[in-house]
Amino acid sequence: MQFIKRTNYVVTLISALWLSVPHAGPHAQSTTPKTMTIRADSWEIDGQAAQRQMTGNIVAKYGPLSLKAATLTEKTKGETKILYATGNPIIVETYDDVTKRQVVAVANKIEYRVQDKKLLLTKRARIQIKENGDQEILITGQLIQLIHDDRRITHLQASGEPVTFKQATPKNTIEATAERLTLDEISGLMTMKAGHMQRGVDQFSFPFLRYNTRTGDLEASAEASHRPELHFSGNQEKTNH
Repeated sequence: MQFIKRTNYVVTLISALWLSVPHAGPHAQSTTPKTMTIRADSWEIDGQAAQRQMTGNIVAKYGPLSLKAATLTEKTKGETKILYATGNPIIVETYDDVTKRQVVAVANKIEYRVQDKKLLLTKRARIQIKENGDQEILITGQLIQLIHDDRRITHLQASGEPVTFKQATPKNTIEATAERLTLDEISGLMTMKAGHMQRGVDQFSFPFLRYNTRTGDLEASAEASHRPELHFSGNQEKTNH
């Protein structure tokens, strides 16, 4: 085992350890950098266990992700590289220069599967999605999964009892709880299962809901096929029988 400890030590890892799986297709190219830069107070390597551990004031940057944590451990399982981060809290940030949207993920424990570009957040997990510096969406859950591409967060899934969702719009505030939530961050389309929503003065429960976080279009489906579906678009509401 090799142990290194220096103040404000910068570690640059350059190898297949940090490479993501290339996108499919003959013309597809990945623009994710092949290096992860980590700033930490100490760095420990266990060659036999194929493990690296960094501790103290960690700031890591890789592709679109920026991570701050107390400890960061990299483990090798076959060909899979997994990072485990802990902190009180851990903060992961991405910012899309094109859409001007910022995603801030906060949790006390994070698992990052590098090849899959997938983050798993547990313990006090929450997501803030901001646009032009203003908070737009807040999501909390017992388990939150994020998937990113070379530029931004693309998909989000939250589960737990309950998942909470809040969005402030110019017209009103939308709040909801559910068993499960999925969000396509590129299109803004969200689905929720088995929950309750309040939008302005309107309240309703639903077994399944589709909601566009960009346009405000909403569709809540009843549990049985013969019952009506409620369709919302802006301030309009109609019932289909």
